Parts: sequence; C-alpha cells; structure tokens
Amino acid sequence: MTTCPRCDGELIEIDISHNSLTFTMQSCARCDTRTWAVDGSPSQLPAVLRSLADDGIPVEATAI
Repeated sequence: MTTCPRCDGELIEIDISHNSLTFTMQSCARCDTRTWAVDGSPSQLPAVLRSLADDGIPVEATAI
C-alpha cells in the first residue's frame, strides 16, 4: 500500500493510458491531496489536461 507523504493516509491510484503515455492520479483517502504523473514523472494537472486536449479529447476541470 502506498501512503500519502502529507498525512500518511492510504493513496488511491488511477491510471489512464492514452497515446502510449500513462497518466497516473494519486488521491489521498484521508486529506484529499491529489498528485499527477505522466509515465512516472511528476506533472501538474493543467499539463495533463493540455496533453489530453491536444488530441481533440474534450476535457474539463472543476475545482472540488
């Protein structure tokens, strides 16, 4: 089990494969911290959304 570096809570991981890249979102079940990575390298959500949108995939981001 991977744990959150902020609060040591359990991390939930979701992988999205697109155009030979793997986009990974990790979300903490306890403190709701979220992080993104592209092929294992840390990334910011706006860069992830741009990568998906550049291929014509409609993407919307909403703050929670």
